[in-house]
Amino acid sequence: MPSYVITGTGSYVPPTVLTNEFFTNIVDTTDEWIKTRTGIEERRIAEIGVASSDLMVPAAQKALEMAKKTVEDLDLIVASWSFPDQLVPGTSDLFAEKLGAPKELLAVDFTAQCSGFCWALGYVYDKMLAHPQYKTVLLTSGDVTTRFVDYLDRETCILFGDCAGAVVIERIEEEGFGILGYIEACDRQFINCLAIKAGGTVKPASQKTVEAREHFMHFGPDGGGPMLKAIVRRIPELRAAVCAEAGIDPSIINLIIPHQLNQRIVDASKKQSKTEIYDRNIRRYGNCSGSSVPKALDDAYREDKIAKGDYIQLESYGAGMKYAGVAIRWWLPRYQG
Repeated sequence: MPSYVITGTGSYVPPTVLTNEFFTNIVDTTDEWIKTRTGIEERRIAEIGVASSDLMVPAAQKALEMAKKTVEDLDLIVASWSFPDQLVPGTSDLFAEKLGAPKELLAVDFTAQCSGFCWALGYVYDKMLAHPQYKTVLLTSGDVTTRFVDYLDRETCILFGDCAGAVVIERIEEEGFGILGYIEACDRQFINCLAIKAGGTVKPASQKTVEAREHFMHFGPDGGGPMLKAIVRRIPELRAAVCAEAGIDPSIINLIIPHQLNQRIVDASKKQSKTEIYDRNIRRYGNCSGSSVPKALDDAYREDKIAKGDYIQLESYGAGMKYAGVAIRWWLPRYQG
């Protein structure tokens, strides 16, 4: 059977850095308070006028360069996002135009909040399995999350940053590599833990919604604690389910790349698994929503954390609550720079 392998990775972060000290001037917080509760030291912020699709373009270009492909080689583009450029037209089409894709090349939008990239990777895998004409696919994820941050809300403003990531997936005849399996799950018990209440069909933008700051992300009445505790409880189940779906034993996983959400969550998950976990980006970039996983994947590969034949697991979880995980046997050789 053919394999569906990642042949290129790329990522991008905007140049503007916000350190924890920035927040001490606008809300009641300290650098130590933020680091203790989240592990975050700094995050990147897109300039005004820069859209989610703008971040996707350099990330995609890097992935295409690594894969030795051009946009003309693509059979499909999938753009994952939590925060679209605008409601119409689709962000995937706006991205495809900026990338210089042929006008007839299909571009698909995919969103599942923080779990979007992993869900989209499963979608691409199914699409390539079912439709042989899709031999080379570009999957990109980009989020200007900070457009929806309320900088007067101490609980949420410190958490988020902006970034993008991308991968090229190709069908090859060599067996036993690439995507081995994936799972998707949800638990709507905590659906009200995090929300942006206005801007959709229920509450269109109005002077009242703007004044109430309902176009920003806010935690529910119980805060973010119940959601974080639920994630910690579900992580072992998620990891076991991914390996079962892929038909592999969890003990052979070489590296886990989780959603870079919160250092306390990752530290708790380390106690539940002996496998190495890549968590360097929490400190450097904060929570970049669904784009944090492809960014971390690109960084881990370029930092020589992954070699050909390694088994890796991607996992994500976020508001909704949605969970997703993907098991991959890596095909690319060690990164040579």
